[in-house]
Amino acid sequence: MVTKYFKTYYFLSLLLLISHAIYAQTDYTKLYWSDYDANSIERINLDGSGRETLISNTGAAGSGPTSLEVDVPNKKVYWLDNTSTQIKRANFDGTGAEVFITNPGYAFALYVDPAGGKLYWPDYDANSIESINLDGSGRQTVISNAAPGGGPVAFTVDKTHGKVYWLDDHTVQIKRANLDGTGSEVFITNPGYTYQMTLNTAATELYWSDYDANSIEQINVDGSGRHTVVSDAADPGSGPFAIALDETNNKIFWLDNFAVNIKSANLDGTGKQVFISNPGFANNMIIPKQSTPLPIHLISFTGNTSHCTPSIEWTTADAVNFNKFELQRSKDGSSFATIANLPYVQDKNSYQYLDKGTGNGNLFYRLKMDDIDGHSTYSSIISARVDCATPTALSVYPNPVKANAYLATDKMIRQIDLISMSGQVVWSCVPAQQTGTIPLTFGKTVAKGVYILKATATDGTTRQVSIVKE
Repeated sequence: MVTKYFKTYYFLSLLLLISHAIYAQTDYTKLYWSDYDANSIERINLDGSGRETLISNTGAAGSGPTSLEVDVPNKKVYWLDNTSTQIKRANFDGTGAEVFITNPGYAFALYVDPAGGKLYWPDYDANSIESINLDGSGRQTVISNAAPGGGPVAFTVDKTHGKVYWLDDHTVQIKRANLDGTGSEVFITNPGYTYQMTLNTAATELYWSDYDANSIEQINVDGSGRHTVVSDAADPGSGPFAIALDETNNKIFWLDNFAVNIKSANLDGTGKQVFISNPGFANNMIIPKQSTPLPIHLISFTGNTSHCTPSIEWTTADAVNFNKFELQRSKDGSSFATIANLPYVQDKNSYQYLDKGTGNGNLFYRLKMDDIDGHSTYSSIISARVDCATPTALSVYPNPVKANAYLATDKMIRQIDLISMSGQVVWSCVPAQQTGTIPLTFGKTVAKGVYILKATATDGTTRQVSIVKE
């Protein structure tokens, strides 16, 4: 009898230990938010337990924190003091509170890059995107004139692809640009008014709160696949304010601006519920992203066509705990499918794949690189053209394009336009030479990416070809 009870006790204890291990909470598995009403920074476990005040008395009495960011590796919290309009920071245990930036302008959002040692923010007053080193040195303007006639509001940074996204509150458009200030473009023309946006860890999907439509929206960063994640997000007559993405549990969190509660739902829109009934007014919410650097270095990735077959080649270095390459192909530069899995071979640095039987046309390729722990990242996109059966009346070479290229055509061309995947004309010209081999000069004004080059003939007909700008 004693043995039976002992076994039962041991079994239950083991279950509790396993349960604790599975649901163990870390600084990454928490929802953080700025409680304007309580003048504090709060956090809670993603299972709804363990709510705590991280930082109290964040600003002057009668005010509170607005924008918020957390730096988990360095255990720091950053926020904008709404009264003094200063960016402040403190340690996770509440000690070391200090003014970090005295004159940031009004920052509706913050983004910290612990690996790069920088803090980014939109300066509404100066109509710019700013950055500063985490040691307080090297402040600089990343994007100037971000929103002519207004200022940048919601904002986030894509370190994977070197881009920054923001809401232009004058045109109510989501824009983006490279972190070196080039390639500014309208990414979404009709997002609705958004107070917060966020990217997934892989930086392939952008999420934002559409206050006007009372919904949470998502789009792929290549401009495809926009859809509504959650409809009727807030009480009637209101809309969602701050949002946070929980990739581990496939959930989205948001503040209902009218009810002033934090709600959650699954990413398929089901399971909508009130997560916290009394959070105070949360201007910003954060679930920190924990990224793992991929243990391989991609030195080159190229595509060439020989004997009607694209030859895709790449070289690597410094591989540690690496597993395999997935070669993916697309006909439009947006929707990719895996066409080959190539295992990593130790001490082998050069790889090739012959993509036979593709048929004619422009083809786009990318690598998905997987390590042994299941983490992955993507290469840049390259292209190759197959043209064997019937000669085309329009082609661009070389492709990918760096700065200069040539357009070959048998038509008389009166105008050439370069169109982004979101439909915006980013470059155009009236060629001095109208037929044959027409020289094109894009320079640095056109950002890296996939584009459609449209040539309009003097007879009014148009022809298009896809290109990759490097």
